[in-house]
Amino acid sequence: MKVTDKGQISIPRTMRLETGITKGDEIIMISDNNTLIIEKLKDSRFKDLIKHSERVAQKIWNNKKDEVWDDV
Repeated sequence: MKVTDKGQISIPRTMRLETGITKGDEIIMISDNNTLIIEKLKDSRFKDLIKHSERVAQKIWNNKKDEVWDDV
């Protein structure tokens, strides 16, 4: 595979078939020490962690007290 100038990659068809990744699926990418792991979110062991992280982020982003920084 080659990475485009926009940082995009294409997952080869054989790998998509093997992993069951289809158009519209959500995937997660994890990097660790020059290793990149791509997992289908539906089957990912990280799915619960991501849901929790999204809830925490929404609480932070939707905090009225934090809007004071909008004018800075």
